Order: sequence, then structure tokens, then C-alpha cells
Amino acid sequence: MRKVHVVSTAIAVVQSSLLFAPEPWHSLAFYAIAIFAGLAFVGLLAGSVSGDTAQQIRDGVLISSASSAYQIIALALTGHPILAAISLVLNVLLVAAAFRSEVAHG
Repeated sequence: MRKVHVVSTAIAVVQSSLLFAPEPWHSLAFYAIAIFAGLAFVGLLAGSVSGDTAQQIRDGVLISSASSAYQIIALALTGHPILAAISLVLNVLLVAAAFRSEVAHG
């Protein structure tokens, strides 16, 4: 497991855990997740999921799936079902793009 996977998973778990915290931490986590989701959609639409980026997603798919599931559940349980749905769709699209890149190039 690469260091980048551990760091990104730790950040995702902390963000998700802060959703259960009182204000202002809850709002901070919500807006940070929303901003990261927006940036990820922009990157996905721009075709950034290729080459090394796609390989990193494929390498860390198991650990990132667990932290993503935790984030989606935390969003849904704290009253943010729309962002939970967006996060779910985004994660599926990112993983699909990463594996589609593998099929296309390898």
C-alpha cells in the first residue's frame, strides 16, 4: 500500500467523522466534501483519469472503497442525502474510468 493511499484515506475518514461533530465542525466537513466532489467531477469531465492517476485509483480501490462507503453512510445519516448520492455516483464513475483506462491502454 502506498503512502498516498493511507493519507487520502485518513483525510476522508476524518472528514466523514467530522460530520457527526457539532457545529462548526459539521459544516466544515460538509463544505469540504462538497468542494472535493466538485473538483473531482471537473477532473473526471476533463479526462484526468488516465495514466498514473488511473493506476493509483486501481491500486487503492479496496481501501478507498471502504472509506468512500463510510463517507456516503455518514452523509446520509447526518441529513445530506443529495451529497451522499453525488458521492456514490462520483466514486462509481471514477473507478469505472480508471478501469476503462486500463482496458484501453493495456
